[in-house]
Amino acid sequence: MAKKPTYEELEHAINELEKEAIERRQAEKMLKDSELWLNSIFNSLEEAVLVLTPDRKLVNINEAGERMSGYSRDELVDLSVEVFHVDHEHFVEFGRRIQKAFDTGKTANFDFEIKRRDGEIFPTEHTAALLRGEHGEPIGILSVIRDVTEKKIAEKALRESEEKFSRLFMASPIYISFTTLNDGLFVEVNKAFSKITGYQPKEVLGRTSLEIGLFPNPEERAKFAKLAKEKGGFREQEITFVRKNGETWIGLWSAEKIELAGQTCLANVVLDITERKQAEQALRESEGQYRTLFENASEAIYVAQNGMIKFHNPKTEELYGYSKEELNSQPFTHFIHEKDREMVLDRHKRRLNGESPPSNYPFRIINKNGDARWVELNVAEISWDSRPAVLCFMTNIDERIRAEEALRESKDDLDKAQNLAHIGSWSRDLKTKQAQWSDEMYRIFGLIPGKPENPSHELFLSRVYPDDRERVASLLEKVTHERGSYEFEFRTVPINGSERIIQQQAQVESDEKGLPVRRFGTNQDVTEMRQLQTKLVEGQKMEAISTLAGGIAHNFNNALTPIIGNVDLLEMTYGNDENIMKPLKDMKTSGLRMAQLTSQLLAYAKGGKYDPQVQSLSDFVDVTLPLIQHTLDPAVRVETDLPLDVKDVEADSTQMQMVLSAIMANSNEAMEGPGRIRISTRNVDLDQELIKDYPGLKPGPHVCLSVEDDGKGMDEATRNRIFDPFFTTHFMGRGLGMAAVYGIVKNHDGAITVDSELGTGTVVRIYLPAIGAEKEVKKKVVSRPDLQLPKGDATILVIEDEEDVMMLIRQVLESLGYRVLEAETGKEAIRFAKTFDGQIDLALLDIKLPDMSGDRVYPIIMEARPDLKVIVCSGYGIEGPPQAILDAGAEGFIQKPFSISPFAEKLKEVLEGA
Repeated sequence: MAKKPTYEELEHAINELEKEAIERRQAEKMLKDSELWLNSIFNSLEEAVLVLTPDRKLVNINEAGERMSGYSRDELVDLSVEVFHVDHEHFVEFGRRIQKAFDTGKTANFDFEIKRRDGEIFPTEHTAALLRGEHGEPIGILSVIRDVTEKKIAEKALRESEEKFSRLFMASPIYISFTTLNDGLFVEVNKAFSKITGYQPKEVLGRTSLEIGLFPNPEERAKFAKLAKEKGGFREQEITFVRKNGETWIGLWSAEKIELAGQTCLANVVLDITERKQAEQALRESEGQYRTLFENASEAIYVAQNGMIKFHNPKTEELYGYSKEELNSQPFTHFIHEKDREMVLDRHKRRLNGESPPSNYPFRIINKNGDARWVELNVAEISWDSRPAVLCFMTNIDERIRAEEALRESKDDLDKAQNLAHIGSWSRDLKTKQAQWSDEMYRIFGLIPGKPENPSHELFLSRVYPDDRERVASLLEKVTHERGSYEFEFRTVPINGSERIIQQQAQVESDEKGLPVRRFGTNQDVTEMRQLQTKLVEGQKMEAISTLAGGIAHNFNNALTPIIGNVDLLEMTYGNDENIMKPLKDMKTSGLRMAQLTSQLLAYAKGGKYDPQVQSLSDFVDVTLPLIQHTLDPAVRVETDLPLDVKDVEADSTQMQMVLSAIMANSNEAMEGPGRIRISTRNVDLDQELIKDYPGLKPGPHVCLSVEDDGKGMDEATRNRIFDPFFTTHFMGRGLGMAAVYGIVKNHDGAITVDSELGTGTVVRIYLPAIGAEKEVKKKVVSRPDLQLPKGDATILVIEDEEDVMMLIRQVLESLGYRVLEAETGKEAIRFAKTFDGQIDLALLDIKLPDMSGDRVYPIIMEARPDLKVIVCSGYGIEGPPQAILDAGAEGFIQKPFSISPFAEKLKEVLEGA
């Protein structure tokens, strides 16, 4: 049976239980306080702390983790820590590393990027440690995460700084080395060290300057080493060093104590001043030479201080005309022209006040004689006797100013010349894109010279006619790459209502590499020139067509001559037989109609002015109008304005009637219903400006015949072709029409213009030269109406290459009693003139011969037979070669085809000298 405890034992047991209870309560309190303390520490940490289960589920996270992630603890307990990670693969890798820490029980450290709630990704450092239970069993993972964004930035900046320092260290042109402070061993050297000393890094690293012979004086080296240890370095000590090749050089040595790679070193910077020392020595040696140059300089050189000239050379005295004492006793402003004094003084004061006014500028001075002289001043700030002053260099530029004035005048003259010629010059820098234009360039493009101040390629293109703009831009791009010179034309945007034609001639300039660097050239307004060229081309076209028309008329006339002549012969033979005369008359009528057509051809061609007479165009219109008015539509009203005081002209009435008839026929056909034609005449004086558009006209008094209608008008294409032979529209004339009009007017030394637009009617103006009333009227040859032909007794040389024409002329001449000699070529005619034994009284000379022209034959046969009389007989008109032969002395002209009666009378007239 157990022993009953004593009271003391019970009391002791009770005390022990009370003691244990007290201790337990204290322990619980301490545990609770410890938990509060640990939780406070847990949440006060700056790093994010996560507690994870073995399967990587979040159990707890501190406040830093909440701030870093952007999620609350409650949100994260319900979510997977995968939300922290960039993507799933990233999360798997994180799990692999955590698992490794869990499996091995070792703390894992690794860098990892994580993602905040707002999507921002930033770098972190992870520390993962295994959590164990009461008995040491693994119960989870404790993960500490630190945001290392700033650290990474700092590390990157440090790397960049080290890289910059390394590049600067190696690229510096100054000798830099690092040596240990205690024993002077080379730790690192830059490229400049090797370049200056001749030693490569492998030759010096780990050795001292004394060992390699760079520093030849050990005592001096020891002195500087001691100075570096005691003072931490030194500044700009001038030392003599020795290169590897034995040459000495002078260095300016500075050193600073630094910590490098865990040891105390000396950073050495040595500036090679050998050349500077040599230059200083040379400067000292040449000081006397510089003084000689100063004394004998061609420029005035002086020092100005406090408004006075303190020091100057002899050229200053020569320039001003004052002695040394006079120059030094007066303010320098005394010698400046009053108109420039304020400007010079202001710049001088601003310079002394530390400003930067122009240091190079011209102005005028007054010499001792009172003469103004232009000088150019160059100034520099210096110290003179320890006080601010200016050093002045003054050059006499009178000649340059005169040259510049002449250049300005030349530029003005050039601008005026460009203005007169409408030529503007320009240039464009292809690198800077800057352009320069002369004043005329602005005017050509309808701009005010100098506005804008900075012209451009874009401004140029904006002034090009829109339809030409793409072509011009493409062409400029092409010629820039092809280089060399080029030329093209374009139109401008309308200026004063119409576009202008501009011709650009330019060249592309290249640099030494062959790359285009500049484009320069001229732009010329060629509007009037192109208009004149167009008119010239039109004139040349009309000239060519007129030549063709003349040739056709000549051949027609040669063909008609035997027809009409033989009809005349038949009429002479069978004049009483009505059965024969009727078909002969029909044949003759057709022949004469053909002759009329050739007359029109000759009117268009050269030589169509047959019988010019002095007359008034007002009288001509008044007489002619009734003859042609019946051909007009009755609904067309004809008005006239025919002053009596218009001057006389010399004109062929028949030809001018053709002109007026053709123009009025065109006006009549241009009407659509009732209309009006107005005919007027007036006196005009044409000056050089007015006739520039009408080649062939001469300045002076003219008479203008105008025919104006209110018909439908013409477009430009029709107007440009109106004078082409056989050109017609549904309302134009037929046949030769206006082509013949053009030829007749030209052969009267006149001009014809046509102004017309669709819907505005047409105005045709004819200008004929006015003549004085005293001019003698040419006589008109009138043929006799009957066939009683005058006969003769003479020998006539017929020079004609057409066999049919020759046969007719021989038959007619023989029927009239003449003896006939035949020559089919010019050479045969000359042979007759030189070798025929008998008398030759008259020659009928054709113009167009197979071997030589009639105007070449005439002087030769006249030299052989001076008394020979000559009649020119041609299918061409009288103008041209026939007129030249008549002017040379020939007695008459017969136009093919001809009737026998006037032909016989002309022969009689010439032979008898009537």
